[in-house]
Amino acid sequence: MKELSDVVKTIEKIKDFFKEFDFSGITSIRFYNTLYFHALNETSQRYVLNYFRLIDSPYVEDVRQKLTSKEFKLLMNEYKQIDLETPFINNRFKIYFGNQGGGKTSTAISEFENAKVMICNSSFEPNDLFENFNFVNGKPVYTKSSLWTAMENGEPIILDEMNLLTRDCLRSLQGILDGKETISYKDKTIHIKSGFQIIGTMNLEVNGQIEELPAPLVDRAYDLVEFIPTSEFIAQAIFKF
Repeated sequence: MKELSDVVKTIEKIKDFFKEFDFSGITSIRFYNTLYFHALNETSQRYVLNYFRLIDSPYVEDVRQKLTSKEFKLLMNEYKQIDLETPFINNRFKIYFGNQGGGKTSTAISEFENAKVMICNSSFEPNDLFENFNFVNGKPVYTKSSLWTAMENGEPIILDEMNLLTRDCLRSLQGILDGKETISYKDKTIHIKSGFQIIGTMNLEVNGQIEELPAPLVDRAYDLVEFIPTSEFIAQAIFKF
């Protein structure tokens, strides 16, 4: 079994590996925890690169090159050899991103069959995430949103085009993705049941411009998956086989 001093040395090596990239994750417990599980699954290279891409880091290409180095491979092999029991901190958030029409949302729907889809846009205010507004008999009525009920029921929900949300909305999402069992909203307590998670789907590039996510939000994701549709995927999506 590894000693604490051995683990500390490995983490220091990882810090040194990223120190030239002005990377906020270098001090994040969530990042090291998630990276450990990706190292175990041999997906650490993908996870790290997509992290930098989703926050639109200016060092993406430098990171891409360095991740192919023997140094990174040896470092991840050393990291996964720690072999100590540890919980997966991030378990409520997954991101599917890529170009439009690449199958992100359809894949999320097929993977999470009972998940409702909330279509996001830039006009949303934080309260729009939690409440639906309507008129009944000429009077304004507020009801629980799909996100609210998903939290209460412990169900997954798909936020389509999530990165179009305002910064205030994204900050609100950060507050429900950090493991809290309850949150307060307008003097009401929302209990977050086990099983709740958000699958965020998004086009990373819109009209030639990167629509990035805040680093604290990306830091809360347990997986970051890019969708690049193959010819076979396109053919199966269009024609009946």
